[in-house]
Amino acid sequence: MDKNKTYIIILVSFISLFLIQSYIPIIIETIGFSGSSDFQWGPSKCVFNGINHYRAFVNEDKSCVIFMTQFGDYLHTFYIILYPFTLLNWEIAKIFWLLLNLFFLFYIIYLISKKLIFNIFEKIITFFFIFFCITTKINFIMGQQALFTLFFLLLPFFKESKKNYFLAGLCYLKYNIGYALFLYLFISRKIKYLLISILPVIFGWIIYADITNTPILTNLIDPILLLLKNFKILNELNHIFIGSIFINLTDNYYLNIIIILIFILIFNLFFLIKISNIQNDIEKLSLISVLILISFPHWSHDYIILIPLFMISLKNFSLNMIHKFNFLISIYFLHLHKVVLNYTAKVFEILNFNENSVIILGNIYPYLNIFLLMACLVMNLWSDKLNKFSNKI
Repeated sequence: MDKNKTYIIILVSFISLFLIQSYIPIIIETIGFSGSSDFQWGPSKCVFNGINHYRAFVNEDKSCVIFMTQFGDYLHTFYIILYPFTLLNWEIAKIFWLLLNLFFLFYIIYLISKKLIFNIFEKIITFFFIFFCITTKINFIMGQQALFTLFFLLLPFFKESKKNYFLAGLCYLKYNIGYALFLYLFISRKIKYLLISILPVIFGWIIYADITNTPILTNLIDPILLLLKNFKILNELNHIFIGSIFINLTDNYYLNIIIILIFILIFNLFFLIKISNIQNDIEKLSLISVLILISFPHWSHDYIILIPLFMISLKNFSLNMIHKFNFLISIYFLHLHKVVLNYTAKVFEILNFNENSVIILGNIYPYLNIFLLMACLVMNLWSDKLNKFSNKI
């Protein structure tokens, strides 16, 4: 055995032992009493008991109550494909959901590393960092759907085929992420693939209406009604995004929502036209992911969709300053954003800053995040001009 193989085995063994040790408390918390609280087992259970959970939640019908933080505002198909989990009790179901999330993460790393032709050391670095980062652990603990969504969003960028576009339609189920694929296919004039991608949504909608004995046309708007209710109750608009500038534009909450959606549509179409001209598929996906995080309110677990940005910037790190910047941005959002905020707040306390200063920090910090994401998007799309400018300097 040559020395390089020996070093690789030692390195992989060390990293594996370190990750196993660090994941013991994560696994305990995930399968514990309050773990996996976002996994949509409860609403799906209602559906297969013949109850329209959207209407039950909107009307606060006690025949189907909100379980933990499972607010049930994904599209119909998601609750249909979770059927096997409804055959299990909650304690067992969330263990299998954790295993499925682990599969999604392994396969996401595998597909992107294969597409980018990673060497063994790039694979090791990627595997270690992504499994170690805070955002990944949050996804596992909360039982989130972001890894599920990223996995299916990735497929057509790995390889174009009817099967992959059909499966990619499952990313629409988490529509604050999946919407971008729909718009991208429309912008790229891939209408055949767009139509194929919406088939899982249509099938799930029809099956859901049949199981719950709901009129099919009215069932179409049920998720929207629940989403609007949850949006208001959970103060989703308090999460800073590009549409935040219109939140208080008028006194009418729903008129503001319409204005925000129109603005976001125009904003996305403009940038997706630029993104569609990029040749590298993983680079396309990376910038679409950045655009997604700018365009809608997101909790920090959704930063996991920056895995493609991390991996392509790692691969191209030595090429230019743009990739170095992308690398730092991806590390910040995947791991350091929580650390920076928490430690800055502690420094403020040590330096005896008053309570208002800490509050101001908390209010400014989300705007900084949007600024960084916006800078990343603009710098990448206009990188040629930036490179020419830097060469002149």
